[in-house]
Amino acid sequence: HAPAAPPGSGTVSVVFGVDPRGALLFARLARSSGRPAFDRAGLASVRAAAPLPPPPDGVDAADLVFTVPIQAAAWGGVG
Repeated sequence: HAPAAPPGSGTVSVVFGVDPRGALLFARLARSSGRPAFDRAGLASVRAAAPLPPPPDGVDAADLVFTVPIQAAAWGGVG
């Protein structure tokens, strides 16, 4: 279940790392959307996805750091 995003739209980039078991080691903003509420929702989305599936055996720890763009589309809801 994704965290609720505030009305409007924007894109935030989040960088995160996982360990060989798929546990989240860190998550931080790589690039702000310019809207603090979107930034918080993007970080919350990554944190809520943890733990992730473990990577295949033999994957180097340096390859377990990812940067992902998270885009929130406009949604006006129902009045």
